[in-house]
Amino acid sequence: MGSGKIAPINLSLDEASAKAKKCITETEGWTEVPSKSEAQLWQKSYGKAKDGSEIFIAKSTVTINANAKTVFNIFWDVNALKKWDISTVGDAQVVENGNPQLVYIQHKVLSAASAKRDVVILRAHRQEGNNTFVYGTSTVSPKVPEQSKSMYTRATLVFMGFLIETTGGNSCKVTFVNCFDFAGFVHIKFINQEVLRVSQRLVKIKQM
Repeated sequence: MGSGKIAPINLSLDEASAKAKKCITETEGWTEVPSKSEAQLWQKSYGKAKDGSEIFIAKSTVTINANAKTVFNIFWDVNALKKWDISTVGDAQVVENGNPQLVYIQHKVLSAASAKRDVVILRAHRQEGNNTFVYGTSTVSPKVPEQSKSMYTRATLVFMGFLIETTGGNSCKVTFVNCFDFAGFVHIKFINQEVLRVSQRLVKIKQM
């Protein structure tokens, strides 16, 4: 999608799955970003938010010396989230368990207290042969209403995908794509910071 267009951010779970899978498999149109880690990192524009700010898709991949089930359990476990996602602060909880699963996360995007974000995510997983694919998108739920007086602004996870490809008995290749709308203008340095965090999350998962 061209950077001049208003990007669609209200996706169904199936639409989010399709967009994430396309980003994982496609190779054209990406710009490599120095990640300062063993995880490779790329980004591309998704389009413009309604406020005119740019929305980027980040993609990172790394090989992990663990079986696919172990990696999946780490990624899916909300209680483990704070150990590998430095953006998660405050609350992280499962609102509705199952597959799909409804999750609420308080997400510290910036250092300023007034710039914190929270997000409500509907996510699911499926097996694709020996591989596991996790995907998700933001949703609206009466169980997690947006609070007008909250210090958190409700952001949008446009889509995400986490593909675990088995490469051996105790190894797998993991590719993580993430497209996040801050729901309000922020300085470009913080947008770039969010892109870098996608590779940082993978490295943290590898270290667990």
